Amino acid sequence: LTSSDGKPKNLVNSTLEKLTYAELSERHKEYTQKGDKEMVLKYAERMVKMCDDPTDLADLTLQVGDLYFDKGWLTEAE
Repeated sequence: LTSSDGKPKNLVNSTLEKLTYAELSERHKEYTQKGDKEMVLKYAERMVKMCDDPTDLADLTLQVGDLYFDKGWLTEAE
């Protein structure tokens, strides 16, 4: 299995583990601009785990919920 950018999914996940919050945020913005919802979701989920700003956390949580809803994952979107 590969991600939408052609990288094996396990490499994407291991890369996410190594990035700082600032690096995650920059890549999250890039994927958002490209419209790659799958990668935006992966980065947003990781950012939620690392976020210490309440406002950013609220925005990310809403974005993750919206993306789950878009994918039809209604239980996760709640």
